[in-house]
Amino acid sequence: PTPAAQQRLLESAMTQAPHDGRVLTALWSVYSDEGLHDKALAVASAVPIDSPLRRRARFDVALSLIELKRLDGAQKELTTLYAAGPAPALSNALGVAELRRLPAPGAAERAATYFERAASEAKGDPDYLFNLGYAKALGGDTAAALVWLREGVRHNAADGDAHLVMSAVLASTGHGPEAQRELELARSLGTQLESIPSSVVKVPPALERTRNRLDDVSIGVPQPSRRDSQETASFHLQQARSLMQNGHDRDA
Repeated sequence: PTPAAQQRLLESAMTQAPHDGRVLTALWSVYSDEGLHDKALAVASAVPIDSPLRRRARFDVALSLIELKRLDGAQKELTTLYAAGPAPALSNALGVAELRRLPAPGAAERAATYFERAASEAKGDPDYLFNLGYAKALGGDTAAALVWLREGVRHNAADGDAHLVMSAVLASTGHGPEAQRELELARSLGTQLESIPSSVVKVPPALERTRNRLDDVSIGVPQPSRRDSQETASFHLQQARSLMQNGHDRDA
């Protein structure tokens, strides 16, 4: 029930089966969740080369290297894995590694290239679409940022981070009323930020999303179902009613 208990039991299991990929990858997840990235890297690296979980373990190694800011090593691992078998999670992780190089020149643009590949490999995935729009925003391409962020919101209307980033982009391009509307949506939906300021002009850092699971098969996310469309419509209807009650008829 607690990370400490999970860690204790899995470490006990590892002493009895030190080369079991199932134990080692499970322990990697616990260490990563606790922010113990050095330990996570060690157990993922210990998965034997002949283990059925070897590919997943090398992906875990790359994610730990990213968290430890050993970005060249992470990129090498991810590139090798992608050459052996493309997967959108690998493209996405390569993009995250590039974003972690900021403020290095061209990092956001290189990241956007990888995120675009991930978005094309898993069509309609809102996390990859968000990362693509986010990278475009960080790179200063406001028009493309809005296109991709809005596409992400089309698949996940309740994405508070996307509304937050759109607010910053709109504010920076002089669209104050629209920016404030997006900011209110972000505030009502919640974001990764501990607190949301009254106005956002600069794109917030460290919002990129990493997938911790490696799916080897590129499966396109289907278009929204009728139920999804109804839920999205209901969400916007509730927002409109709230705006009307507060006298914001134009926004409603």
